[in-house]
Amino acid sequence: MEGENEVIIVQSARIPKSVPLTLRILTILFGFAAIVWPLLMGEVIVLLFGIFILITAVGLFAALYAEETTAGAPKWAIIIAGVLGLIIGIWAIADPLHMGFSLYYFIGFWAIATGLLELYYALKGGMQYRTFMATSAIISLLFGFMVLAINPLVGWAIIIQVTGIFAIINGIIGFGFGIDPRGT
Repeated sequence: MEGENEVIIVQSARIPKSVPLTLRILTILFGFAAIVWPLLMGEVIVLLFGIFILITAVGLFAALYAEETTAGAPKWAIIIAGVLGLIIGIWAIADPLHMGFSLYYFIGFWAIATGLLELYYALKGGMQYRTFMATSAIISLLFGFMVLAINPLVGWAIIIQVTGIFAIINGIIGFGFGIDPRGT
């Protein structure tokens, strides 16, 4: 029975500066692609969303067999979430245009929620990254409210291009997170 009561200590991992910088570069590249090929990128976004939702739904059904991964959630809630995930995922893959309209409303609300969280952390957090976080929060909020104000039937390509502009600006601002002002 040796090791039965062992405690595993996980130290917080230090992420190399190259990781957030690489993610920001990819964000900027995505932004340029969205500006140059808005309709293609819109379809790609919706298809990736559909694949993500399908994988999540399958994971929810798998969680039913491993009760410790459900965090005590009732099985009926997991089943409902899984079935909805399957329906939405299949819908996104089968009809990306109409799912895209729904997805863009989600993106608008997501950007607002992200902006509010970033604003909260900018006001609460330390001084080192406060300006970057507040700037990113304002951009996220402006983007989210703009998406909700535009009719996606009229502005499909425009919304994708604005998403690209948002990605480029957010990616550039995000470089501040990967640069330590102390030079360490």
